[in-house]
Amino acid sequence: MNSSYLSIKIKLLAAFIILCLLILGCSLSSHVANQQAVAGAMQTEQQENQQNQVYMLQANADYAVASSVKHLVDYAQHIVIGQYGTFIEQLDSAGNIISEVYAFEIEEAYKGDLEGSIEVAIANYQIKRIEHLNKIYELKLELPYFTVPEQGKSYILFLGAERNNEPFRPAIIPFKIMFDDADQAELPLRKIEQQPQLQISEHEYVAFESYDMNTPLEKGIPGRSKAELIEVIKQEILKQANE
Repeated sequence: MNSSYLSIKIKLLAAFIILCLLILGCSLSSHVANQQAVAGAMQTEQQENQQNQVYMLQANADYAVASSVKHLVDYAQHIVIGQYGTFIEQLDSAGNIISEVYAFEIEEAYKGDLEGSIEVAIANYQIKRIEHLNKIYELKLELPYFTVPEQGKSYILFLGAERNNEPFRPAIIPFKIMFDDADQAELPLRKIEQQPQLQISEHEYVAFESYDMNTPLEKGIPGRSKAELIEVIKQEILKQANE
C-alpha cells in the first residue's frame, strides 16, 4: 500500500511539474510575442518618421486676373485683333520667366495705335530657385496663361505698353480671346493639374501650389460671338474714355 501511495504521489508531482512548465512556456511565449509587437511598433514608427515630407509653397501669379470684360479693357494699353504668325525666339526675362515670342499680324486696333506686324511674348514657365543647406535647387513651374497659338485663328489680345522695343506682353490674364471657325469665342488657358516636386533631401520635397487662375470670364466669354464681344469691348473703351 505504501508503494502504491508513493507511486501516486510521484505521478501527481510529475503532473504538477509538467503543468508548471507549460504555464512558464506560455508566459515566455507571450513575453516574446509582446516584445516582438513592441519592436514592430517601434519599427513602424521609425518608418513613419522617415516618410517623405513635402513642403508646400505658394506660386504667385505675376499678372492681375480679370473678372470682367471691363477689367480687360481697363488694364490693357493696347487691344488688337489679328492672327499669330511664326515662332520667333525664346526669351529669358526678369523674374526668371521664360517666354516664347511669336509674330502677330494686326487687322484692327480697338485701343492704342498699333498696326502692322508686332511681336508678342507669352510666358511659358518660371524657374524657381530654392537654397537648402548651402545648395541651390531649381524647379521649373509651368504657367497657366501659356498655350501655343493656333495658326489661322483670329485672336483679340489685351497687351501692356511697349517697353524699350521689347516684344509686347500681356496686360492682364486672360490676355487673349480666340475665335473658332464659327466665330465663337474661346479662352485658351493651360490646365495644370499638379506642379512638379523638388527633392532637397532623402525624405524632403518642396512643391508649389498650382496657380489659381479661376475667373468668371471662363464662363462669361466662351461661346459668345465675335461680333458681340467686339461690340462689348468697344462700349467699355468708350465708357473708359468718358470717365
